[in-house]
Amino acid sequence: MKSTTPAMQEDLQRFVLGALAKEGMTQRLLSLKMDVSEGTIDSIKKGKFDKLSEKMMEKCLRHFRLGEWKIRRTENFVAITSLCEEARVDGRMVAVAGYTGAGKTTALDWVARNTPEAYYVLCDKTMSGTAFLMAIQESLMGSRATGTTPSERIRSITDYMRNREDWAVLLLDDAGKLQTTPMLYLQIIYDQLGGDGGIVLAGTEQLKYTFDRLVARKANGFPELYRRIGYWQPLYPISEALARGICEEYGIADKHAQQYIVSHIKDYGSLQNIIENACKFSIRNGGAAITREVLVDLHVGDAGWRA
Repeated sequence: MKSTTPAMQEDLQRFVLGALAKEGMTQRLLSLKMDVSEGTIDSIKKGKFDKLSEKMMEKCLRHFRLGEWKIRRTENFVAITSLCEEARVDGRMVAVAGYTGAGKTTALDWVARNTPEAYYVLCDKTMSGTAFLMAIQESLMGSRATGTTPSERIRSITDYMRNREDWAVLLLDDAGKLQTTPMLYLQIIYDQLGGDGGIVLAGTEQLKYTFDRLVARKANGFPELYRRIGYWQPLYPISEALARGICEEYGIADKHAQQYIVSHIKDYGSLQNIIENACKFSIRNGGAAITREVLVDLHVGDAGWRA
C-alpha cells in the first residue's frame, strides 16, 4: 500500500470512533478485536497518526476494509443507504434486490460500520432457524445473548432492539439464501418490534423471484410476510461515464482500454477486480501502461470459458 493519505486517516478515525460507540465496545475490546495495542486505538481516536508506523496503519485500514479502492456514492450506494436509514427511523421492513456486484454488501457494510444501531448479518443457505436467530443475537448482543427456544431468542432480539436509545435496524445480507423457517421467523420479529425497529432484506434478483413464486403458491406464511415488506428497492447498472471516470482515477487513460472495460464489465464488483488486477500488473512491470491488450490478457479466462 502507498503512504496513507489524510482522507484514509480521517476514514480510519471515523470507523474507530463508530466502533467504540457500539454498546459494550470498550477501547480494550476493540484493540483485541483489531489485534493492536490500546495505545494504537488511542492515537487513532486523537488523530495522532504520526505515532503509527505505515505497517500499523495498513493493518488497521485492512481491519475496516479501507484502502486503495474507495467507496463511492454511486446511485446504488445512495439508494441502499437511504433505504436503511428509512427502515431504521420509521421501523419498516424493506428489501433490496439486484444483480450480483451491484454494491449491496459494500453499502450495507458501510451502514453497519457508520451507524451505532445498525446490525449486520450475513445469511447463508445452511442456516437453520436456530442458527439464524443466534447469528442475529451475536450481531446485536455478542456473548450476552440469552434464550434457548426460538420464542425466547426472538423475544431477546426484539427486547434488545426496542430498548435502544436510538432506533435500531437489522441488515440481513444475502437473505435470498435463507430457508423457509428463518424467513418466517422474520415476520414474528417484525410483528413483535411493532415499529420500534427496522429490518432490511438484501439479495440478488432471486430474492424477489422467490417471494413472488411462494406468494403465488400461497406457501405457508409467505403472503403475510410479503405484505409486511413496505418497499422493494431496485438497483441500477453502472453507467459508462462512471466506469470511465473510475478508470481515469486509477491511471487507465488509454481510450481503447477504457472502451474494453465499458464493453465487458457491467457491475461494480467486476470493475473493481479488473482495475485492481491491471494496477497490480502495472506495478509488477515497472509502471507499464495499461492498454487494451493488457486487459484482454487479464480477462482471457472469461473469454476462454465463453468460447
